[in-house]
Amino acid sequence: MFPTLWPFGIGGFENPVRSVSLSFPIQANYYFDLPDRSFRTHNSFLFVALNIIQRRAAHLHTHFTVRKRNFPSVAEKLITVTPEVLLSTAQHLEHEGKYQNLTDEQQMR
Repeated sequence: MFPTLWPFGIGGFENPVRSVSLSFPIQANYYFDLPDRSFRTHNSFLFVALNIIQRRAAHLHTHFTVRKRNFPSVAEKLITVTPEVLLSTAQHLEHEGKYQNLTDEQQMR
């Protein structure tokens, strides 16, 4: 993805043949701390690396649990959610709207 930073295609992230495995954030931090400023001054590497770190952190801490007896009804409701409903709900909550003010469709009743 960044041939100017890794011209030989060696040294990228999460290389399975590496003898000591490094996590993505630790390796990114290492690249930013190198005396060679090419990683710090690259026009998009910093943004891509930090975006990946943020997305992984968000995905690792996002989950919900459902009791086994409730799973079929919850799964059915999740399948029926449309992108439009997700977008309108997200916009409502981003503008500090309250859960009680959501429509029935947004609350998935």
